[in-house]
Amino acid sequence: MLKFILLFSIIISATIAQEFDATYSLNNTFNCYAEYLKRHGVLDETFEVTPFDGEEFLCEMVLVLTVDRLYGELYKEFSENPNFNESAKCIVENLRESKWSNLDLKEQVYQTSDLLTPLEKQQKIKEIKRLQEKISSNAILTCLSEKEFGETFDSIINNSTSLEEDDLVGDYCARKYGIEQGIIDTNEYKINLNPNNIVTTYIQCDVVNKKHFDDAESELRNHLAKDTDATPERIDCYMSKYHENHYFDKTLAIALLGELKLTDEQKERERKKFVSTMVNITRIISEC
Repeated sequence: MLKFILLFSIIISATIAQEFDATYSLNNTFNCYAEYLKRHGVLDETFEVTPFDGEEFLCEMVLVLTVDRLYGELYKEFSENPNFNESAKCIVENLRESKWSNLDLKEQVYQTSDLLTPLEKQQKIKEIKRLQEKISSNAILTCLSEKEFGETFDSIINNSTSLEEDDLVGDYCARKYGIEQGIIDTNEYKINLNPNNIVTTYIQCDVVNKKHFDDAESELRNHLAKDTDATPERIDCYMSKYHENHYFDKTLAIALLGELKLTDEQKERERKKFVSTMVNITRIISEC
């Protein structure tokens, strides 16, 4: 899909250029691109640019049409893909915010330049494609994660299933951990540490909680090994990033909040916070 996006952007730029060929040459259209990119620091300072031969507003019109057509066609392709259709708007907005189109224009300038050797063109365009793929991957990852984590939050926060008798100790220790570690705002949320009035004298919560987190980590490792093609080394990297960013604490916090009667306003605020945190963690682990 990403390779298609990169190729598709070339077609779009060429089509726009042809529309203005009746008045200005194709090279002059790319001069417009180059002048714009140089002015905004996208092109190297040493790269020589031939000024656009025409009124400034004409160049601006070329740029507006080019960029709008590019993102419009990208939206069309994502919305028609069953894997991305629900997230198409989000993905394209992310691409626009990252100025993905600047890289597309930059590629066109390099491709048509007489100042670069074939090897220099190849190297520069290869780097552009690498950056485009990184930006596209990040946009897709972010938007799909937002949807997925939003659904995860809703599932947890709306789960009113009562705990089984055997879970009462684990529930007590989880609450105790959440309060002591400050992962729940006790000024806003009043948590009853021991609502079932169990005897806590001999409960070793350090042991109980360690087993809980060990089991959670083991389950996550097994999921990654079974459902992804990640190598053991990459899974180790994932787990390290999860721990560094307190992934298990964040999910425990939502589980604890799920036992409270939150207002709609509180739910929405915590949902946004949870989704934002999880998307950020997902971006971080994508570096592995």
